[in-house]
Amino acid sequence: MTFSSRRQGESGSTDEEPPDVSELTWQFDHGESREVSYNNHRFECSQITSPNGDWLIAFGRSLDGGSCRIFVFHREELVTTQPFERPTEARIADDGTAIVVDAGSIKSSGGDVVIIDATGSEVVADAFNSNVHGTAITDDGAYASVVTLNPDGSVYVYETETGKRTVRHEIEHGRRNGIAFDDSGDRLYVIDDQTEKLLYAIDLTGEVVWRSSHIRSRVPRFNRAMERLRVWLYDKLGRTRNKSGTVDTERR
Repeated sequence: MTFSSRRQGESGSTDEEPPDVSELTWQFDHGESREVSYNNHRFECSQITSPNGDWLIAFGRSLDGGSCRIFVFHREELVTTQPFERPTEARIADDGTAIVVDAGSIKSSGGDVVIIDATGSEVVADAFNSNVHGTAITDDGAYASVVTLNPDGSVYVYETETGKRTVRHEIEHGRRNGIAFDDSGDRLYVIDDQTEKLLYAIDLTGEVVWRSSHIRSRVPRFNRAMERLRVWLYDKLGRTRNKSGTVDTERR
C-alpha cells in the first residue's frame, strides 16, 4: 500500500483512499505473552514483533513481584535487556529500533518515552506530565511517535537517527485516540479508540493531509457554533451586530 503525492484542499482532504483501519498496527495486544528467564528470575511479558518478523520486544515484571525489564530479541537471540519502572507499551521496527513507554509510578500521571537502537543504545528519552496512551513506529525505524491523553492531548513525532522531536501536533478531535503510520511511513493516522475509525492524518511535518468525511462535515458546524458563541459574548459585553450579521467591536 503506497500513497502518491496529490494536491490537497483547505480542509486537508485528498482524492486518495485511506487504508482500512484493520491494516494498521495501532492497538497493542497485551494478550500475546511469553515467559522470559533472566538472572534466575522469570518474567511474565507482553510481546510484539517487527513487521518483518526478525525482531521481538518483550516487557514485563518478574513473577516474584520484583523489578520490570524489557527484552529485545533478534531471531530469538537476546540482544539487550534493560530495567524499567513500569513499561506499558512498546513497538519495534524492522531494523531493531524500538520505542517503549515507561508509565512510572501507578500513583501519579505522566511517564517517559524511550527510544533505543538495535544495539540497545538510548537515542531518545522524553518525559511527559500527561499519560502516554499509544505509540507508533515506521517499518524502517526512521520515525517514531507517541500520543498523550489530557491535559496535553497531543501527538509527538521523533526522528530516530538524530533523536530530535520534530513534531508536536495537538489532537483536533477527541482526547483518547490511537495512532499508526501507514506502510509508506509518510503519514500518521489518528484513530478513534471507541469507534475504531480513522479520523485524520498528518504528514511528517505535522500538517493535516487527510480528514475523514465525518471530520470534514464537523468543521463548518464547529465554525458556526464558534460564531454563535462570539455573538453571545459580544452581546453580553454590550456590543452589537451589523447588517451583515458579523459582530461590531465598538460598544453601544
